[in-house]
Order: sequence, then structure tokens, then C-alpha cells
Amino acid sequence: MPNPAKTKDSDFTMFLLGDVFLRQFYSEYDFEDQSVKLAVNVHAQSYVSITDRESPLPLFLYAAGATVFICLIAYVIITIRIKNQMKLKKQLLTNEKESFMDTESSSQNTAR
Repeated sequence: MPNPAKTKDSDFTMFLLGDVFLRQFYSEYDFEDQSVKLAVNVHAQSYVSITDRESPLPLFLYAAGATVFICLIAYVIITIRIKNQMKLKKQLLTNEKESFMDTESSSQNTAR
């Protein structure tokens, strides 16, 4: 939405809407009530939608979705790290066991 232009009268806010914006809508100007009514132009070449900015629900849904996505990514990263650490520990234990067995067999061979 364009930035409102504040006038000298603090109760009056003015928006400047250009042709590119207005061609997406059917506009009705009511001079008696000093209002402008806009409806989506179904014949417009590009798609537009009107949403209620007063409702915090869409923002809440985006925030909740982003939180779930971040938690999922963190879960995947942590799971991969744990699996890699377990593999590394298993390899270290196997290497230690093999080196211990080699040391044992070499010490038995030298003792004979």
C-alpha cells in the first residue's frame, strides 16, 4: 500500500493512487461521503487480491509456519550431527579394539 501523505489537517490522510494501481480495480468515487470504493477488476490482466490488514491472523500464520520450518531444519541438522557422532565413536572404538588386539598379539609373539 502506498505511504499516506499527511496534510495540515491531522484528521485527513491522502493517498496518491496511480493508473497502474487503479487499472486493477473498479473504482467508485462518492463525493458526498468523501469516499472511494474499490473492487477487484475481474478483467484485469494480472491477478490481485484484497486482504484485511487489520486481521493479525495471516501474520500469525506466517510466523507459526516459519517457526515450524525452522524447528524442522534444526531437528534435521541435530539428527544428522548425532548420527555422524555415533558413527565416529563406533569407528574410534573399532580402531581402538583393533589396535589393542594388534598390541596383544604382538606382545604374545614377543613373549614366546
